[in-house]
Amino acid sequence: MSQFQLHQSASPKQASQALADWAAGHLQAAIAARGRASIAVPGGSTPVAFLEQLSPASLDWACVTVLLTDERLVAPGDSRSNEAMLRAHLGPLAQGLCRFISFHREGLSAEAAALAVDRDISAVAPLDVCISGMGADMHVASLFPHDTSWVELSARLVIATHPPGLEPRLSLSPAALQSARHMALLINGDVKLAAFKAALTISETAEAPVRLLLREGRTLHVFAAM
Repeated sequence: MSQFQLHQSASPKQASQALADWAAGHLQAAIAARGRASIAVPGGSTPVAFLEQLSPASLDWACVTVLLTDERLVAPGDSRSNEAMLRAHLGPLAQGLCRFISFHREGLSAEAAALAVDRDISAVAPLDVCISGMGADMHVASLFPHDTSWVELSARLVIATHPPGLEPRLSLSPAALQSARHMALLINGDVKLAAFKAALTISETAEAPVRLLLREGRTLHVFAAM
């Protein structure tokens, strides 16, 4: 049965610290069990505090592979690049201590880049830890409501998406999200928490992509700041 556990905090900083502690624990357990760990993190501004609080975690970072849940097809140094944000706020990545799988593939189309990134991520799949953000429209990664480019589930882990009115993107696929060993959702504010709860009442995943984070036999941990 699909289930979730809500971790509510009084501030984004507290929610981010709780998530950092949770993620570090699972990464440490993965390293102890398999000698390596992988973690996918969201882009945007919401995860900045989490990344900064995860950075000093006492981990063997050389055994950790980091990647994003999605990326816009913009230049790596563009202000809208999730990779630029990640490099600025995850200390072990900035210091070259961990492995990183970039979604940027110069000169390739969105579809060709998705195939190349898919091959790289397949080497570390299934992900040990996957952390997602969520938009008020219930989108996760770059899987948007009613965008037919992702609705048909694929065995691939990375797909190209073309949300209307936005630049093309690369995104972890539904298969990648649902195969992750440990899944968390980080959201700030009453509006997004209400949107998440509303998604639980919607049967069609295409209308509420956040439902992809729910999987039978795995608890979705929701870290929410009020």
